[in-house]
Amino acid sequence: MLCSEAEEPFASPVVGAYDAFVEAFDTGDEYETVDGMRESLAKSYDPVRNGNIVLVLNKYDIFTENDRGTSHGSPWDYDRHIPLIMYGKDVRKGVEIDDDAVQQDIVPTLAYRIGTDAPVTAEGRVLHEAFETRDGERPKVAVMMVLDQVAFRYLDEYKWALRNVRKIARDGVSYTNMRVPHLPTVTTVGHSALGTGAYPETTGIVGHNIYDPDLDAMVYAMEGGSPQYLEAETFADVYDRSVGNRARIVSVGGADRTAIGMAGHGTMSPGGDSDDVFWFDPDTGRFETNDAFYSMPDYLLGMDIMDYATPTFKGHIVDDPEVAMASPALPLMMGDALVNVLDNEDLGSSDVTDLLFANFKSPDYVGHEYGQGPELFLTLLAVDRSIGRVKEKLDELYGDDYMLVITADHGAAPNPERTGGRRVHPDQFVERINADFNGAVRFNEPAGGIMNLYVDEDALALQGKTLEDVKDTLESYDEVFHAFTKDEIQS
Repeated sequence: MLCSEAEEPFASPVVGAYDAFVEAFDTGDEYETVDGMRESLAKSYDPVRNGNIVLVLNKYDIFTENDRGTSHGSPWDYDRHIPLIMYGKDVRKGVEIDDDAVQQDIVPTLAYRIGTDAPVTAEGRVLHEAFETRDGERPKVAVMMVLDQVAFRYLDEYKWALRNVRKIARDGVSYTNMRVPHLPTVTTVGHSALGTGAYPETTGIVGHNIYDPDLDAMVYAMEGGSPQYLEAETFADVYDRSVGNRARIVSVGGADRTAIGMAGHGTMSPGGDSDDVFWFDPDTGRFETNDAFYSMPDYLLGMDIMDYATPTFKGHIVDDPEVAMASPALPLMMGDALVNVLDNEDLGSSDVTDLLFANFKSPDYVGHEYGQGPELFLTLLAVDRSIGRVKEKLDELYGDDYMLVITADHGAAPNPERTGGRRVHPDQFVERINADFNGAVRFNEPAGGIMNLYVDEDALALQGKTLEDVKDTLESYDEVFHAFTKDEIQS
């Protein structure tokens, strides 16, 4: 799939062609069957934190309040199929691998290359086929960069924007069948899986928002920039403790849920220390941390996204940080931050491998706000520029004595207007269900093409109805592909 350097022009503003666009998504993948969805949900289900019904919209339909953006979260392959690229010490060169891989494989693979143990809760496999030998020496630094809401197909559709990423893929290993095996396919769940190597049923991070029975309320899974709801240890937690906290752990993201999910618990972990874990704050336009558990280098305190923003972006006025984060400004800021970390932190200088995690969040912000168009192209171009700068700095500092992993947390649905899909307003959808069942839905958690429903079964019983009745009614709606009850998932 990845073309050679000679086949690529110097630059082009044109997004890839879309001949037989819809047909390209008819993969026949096992994950897209009812049984495949049920299996994915079973790996992702917590009977306390999840709802008691999970519904899946038809392919190409998405829950959104926006009339131009896209979304993600579903079991459809456009949300599941993501890149996995590896490069560096002892990694094979110029190889495409068709073997199946999943997000949970990355932690065991990193542990293997560093020569340490993965967390006991990690459930993936070691990707031995990506390496030249099985006994290579450990790299000085291991780096994982996560491209938020970047589907595998973007490597072609936006190939002129992702030239550095594609070159790294050509020079290293690129997996063509890397999937997200759990549901929902969202940022909070994906980064926790990438950090722990475990499925959501184990991490406890089963959605962006989860149910807390003590509060009898839905809560943000990384509430207050805290890892309190993350129930599995990350690779960084376990590895750092195994070497007496001598490893340097640095994790930076475009949101707290990304940096925390990859890095872990910091001082909350027994025997843990205050790792450098920080993230972009849209309220201030700067990086912040939670100093109860983590730290942040002082030299990053003055960075401000508005210094990277232009007054307008494709006709959109950029007058505050929340608008600027859905533009090239945030990835450019991230690039400077990562280069500063590499210049100042002396990573790789000890006898243990140091870890650097980075999330590029802006493709997700742009996708939700503007969809797949010129805004996304320009933002991916900025992401790619920053990745190129980081790669050059790694080469300068370490030669070939580092390992680099590039992947994504999830993909994205194509804009519904291009596929005949529908935009489904989540609030109106839930109002419709509650009209059918006299307000029995207490809470809901929509994510692209999927929704968790928290239905009051006592209220249903007073109506002489059960969850099966809700399931049957949902499946009569035109938008719904299938509804799974808790019993169906847990069976």
